[in-house]
Amino acid sequence: MQELIQAGGLPFQMPRQQTGVDTKLPADDRRSATDFVKLAQTAIIQGRIHDALDLIERGQTRLLDRSVALNQTFDPIKDAPIERLSVARQALVDRDRAAALGALGSALAEMR
Repeated sequence: MQELIQAGGLPFQMPRQQTGVDTKLPADDRRSATDFVKLAQTAIIQGRIHDALDLIERGQTRLLDRSVALNQTFDPIKDAPIERLSVARQALVDRDRAAALGALGSALAEMR
C-alpha cells in the first residue's frame, strides 16, 4: 500500500477493511491505561499506526490522571511507564514498529 507523508511527518494511510480488535473507543470509555497499551500493541501489529498513536496518548492520559495538592499541579510526573509510552510514540513517528512494541511491552511490565 502506498503511503503519503502529510504535515507533521506522519504517514497518511488510505482507508481499508479492518479485521481483528476494534480500537475505536467512545470518548467516555472507562478502560485502564493497561487496556489502552494492549490495544495499541494490537493496532501496531495490524498496521494501524494512527490508531496506535491515539491509544498510546489515551494510555498516558490515564496514567497522568491524579489528584494532588494545588501547589503540585505543575510538577511533572517522573514515572517509568509514562516515559516508556513516550518512547513508543516517538518510535512510531520514526516508523520503527519493533522499538514501539518493545517500549509498550516494557511499559506494561512496569504497570503491573
